[in-house]
Amino acid sequence: MLHTTNPVIKHKTGLLNLAEELS
Repeated sequence: MLHTTNPVIKHKTGLLNLAEELS
């Protein structure tokens, strides 16, 4: 997983991780 200081990208990757966990 890419780590970044960009809050928008962090939010998007967080949503992707959540979607993967729920699927």
